[in-house]
Amino acid sequence: MVIPIDNPLAHPFDPMLIGFSAEKSYDACLVALENRGEYKTMGAFAEMEGRLRIVEYYENGGRLMPSYCNANQFCFSRGFFARAAQLSLPYHLVKRAPGTKKEQLLFDALHITKNTGALVYDQDRYAPLKEPTGPYGIAAVTRALEKMLAPEEVLS
Repeated sequence: MVIPIDNPLAHPFDPMLIGFSAEKSYDACLVALENRGEYKTMGAFAEMEGRLRIVEYYENGGRLMPSYCNANQFCFSRGFFARAAQLSLPYHLVKRAPGTKKEQLLFDALHITKNTGALVYDQDRYAPLKEPTGPYGIAAVTRALEKMLAPEEVLS
């Protein structure tokens, strides 16, 4: 399992993702979120050369409005990691305040997978902490965590 550090709703040992990936014998299984227009800063699911790929939002120039977005939660096989360790992944230039940084993205290795799939989750599994305030701020993430951790109402 690989999960982002900025999404406290991501399950580090997600039984649904692990089970689905094992059942389908996927080399890589990714969590997808349906795009209802609110995800402007998420990678897009795309098919290239018959394989599932992720196109980062800052690299598609706003041309791609995906049906599904990448939640950055993955279940990989050991074989995938063994093959990926032999790769030299490209660097991506990311412009963020106060400047530009270079980063390598593990999903750039998806082209070496034998078979890849995606599991679509509800939006309540995604609440990234990206800024102090606003829709990706501390208060929004706290509300999402409280909602997720609240006991369900008992119906009588």
